[in-house]
Amino acid sequence: MNERRSSGTVPINPAKGVTAVKKVKWLVVVLILLMSTSVLMLGCDEAILEEMLKAQGFDEARWEELEQEMNALEDYAERLKESLWPEDQIAFEERLQEIMEEKFGDIETDLEEQMAAIEADIEQQLDNEEITELEAMALMMEAMAGFFIEMLHLMEEAVPHMREALAELVEEFDIDVTAIREFAPGTVLIVMAIDDHFARVNEQLYTLEQPPVIQDGRTLVPLRFIGEALGASINWDRDSRTVTYTTPDTKILLTIDNTTAYINGTPVEIEVAPTLVNGRTLVPARFVSEAMGFKTDWVSHSRQVIITSVQ
Repeated sequence: MNERRSSGTVPINPAKGVTAVKKVKWLVVVLILLMSTSVLMLGCDEAILEEMLKAQGFDEARWEELEQEMNALEDYAERLKESLWPEDQIAFEERLQEIMEEKFGDIETDLEEQMAAIEADIEQQLDNEEITELEAMALMMEAMAGFFIEMLHLMEEAVPHMREALAELVEEFDIDVTAIREFAPGTVLIVMAIDDHFARVNEQLYTLEQPPVIQDGRTLVPLRFIGEALGASINWDRDSRTVTYTTPDTKILLTIDNTTAYINGTPVEIEVAPTLVNGRTLVPARFVSEAMGFKTDWVSHSRQVIITSVQ
């Protein structure tokens, strides 16, 4: 990725979010760690913890299923948010948080208060010498097992509610979901917007010296950025004013101000020619990406071009 710095693109670490989606799952992970630590401190076999969870009605298969569903929703919410203009992304996340808290309140605060109350009660019993330290630890672990099950039930409620919330936000923010795809390992996802100096490749944000523009109804993008993002090697010939993209399967040759391009040596007429803008060479986004086997979508309301690898 560092090679892109030489082409006028500077990676930026975008703020991560969708807090409401992650909170329940994060609390469950914390509880698992706390319970595991308690087991170790008691010097007991993990079977004790498993028995406690079974006694509370824990279903491991259901937990794994819910975790997968939450992960998928988390990824989907991130993609929806990142399809918006930067100033709308904050509003999107705030609205999602608001919708979830209307339903579930502040889960983290409620859990902390409940645990603090139980801990205080156990400490009081210890001070009164009603129980031993070992018994206190066992009581605390049992309480955490109960909280874990409570979180499991909350996740069962949160998953459908989250789906409804995201569907509501799609309408509220007028998001074109046809351009939002499953982001599987190995997938390439490139998002650029007209006159916007920011562009995204997968999870990395970049700045462009020259943003995309529209010419004759077609989107033109910086030649080096798009080529590197799509995994092509690039050759720019200043004398002939030609750019060549090369991948293992495809070789594309484009010439400034010329609507005849070549794919693997075969001439192809394109609707808009590469051009110079502010001293930078821009090439037609759809032609270049689709010639390399990628899919291109245009999101009209946000003026974004979204390029994805075809699965």
